[in-house]
Amino acid sequence: MSPASFAPPRAGDDPLQGLRIFERGWLSSNNILFTGKRSGAALVDTESGQCWCSLGGGAQLNMAQAALHGAEVLKAKHKAIQDLGLDDSVEDMVVTLAAQYHILRPVKAQPRLFVYLVLDRDAALLALASFALAEVEARLVPTRSKDAPAA
Repeated sequence: MSPASFAPPRAGDDPLQGLRIFERGWLSSNNILFTGKRSGAALVDTESGQCWCSLGGGAQLNMAQAALHGAEVLKAKHKAIQDLGLDDSVEDMVVTLAAQYHILRPVKAQPRLFVYLVLDRDAALLALASFALAEVEARLVPTRSKDAPAA
């Protein structure tokens, strides 16, 4: 799939079909407990750090700002892999803080994007969250731009 076939969201578009699983409580029902003032999720452009969509967050967690910094972390890891000459890629990254887990997972269908999940460490099960995030990432469906050629 070429990058041209992946368009930024426009009014009325739903390029985040898989991410809507969060809104339906799928993560909560799987004991990840996507709740609290320190939890959130976003779909992020790795190159620009632009947050395409976010859920959760709030006064204690600015998802747009967290996404921007998460993009910098992911870019640094991509550069390290390239500099080391490794024939590999990032499947996901986990940053463990005293109060939160931050999980970054590139979208296989469009490597320029990643799903960023922030969970309250006291309420989340990390292994289950990582598994569920892989399920969410697999369900993300690109929205075709009207100008994009057919695949």
